Amino acid sequence: EQKCYSKQELALEYFPDATPEVASAHLRRWINRCKPLHDALVKSGYTKWSKEFSPIQVAYIFDYLGDHRKKIILPGSSSEKDVKISEKT
Repeated sequence: EQKCYSKQELALEYFPDATPEVASAHLRRWINRCKPLHDALVKSGYTKWSKEFSPIQVAYIFDYLGDHRKKIILPGSSSEKDVKISEKT
């Protein structure tokens, strides 16, 4: 089950080493550059002034940008790495 995320909270999940402001700017750029994602978010009520993402909006973001909570093991590696982005084309 998805939960609501503030924009800053979700941005920091994708960019944990960034400041909250920088992380938010990066996530905003990713959203703006992925037109199908941006369109889906707008249709669900998203605006640039929105303070949080609804569960359905979070699902759209995970669908287009990848779920930040999933881990992968890279070939030739025995350690897990965070999935950062898997933007659909």
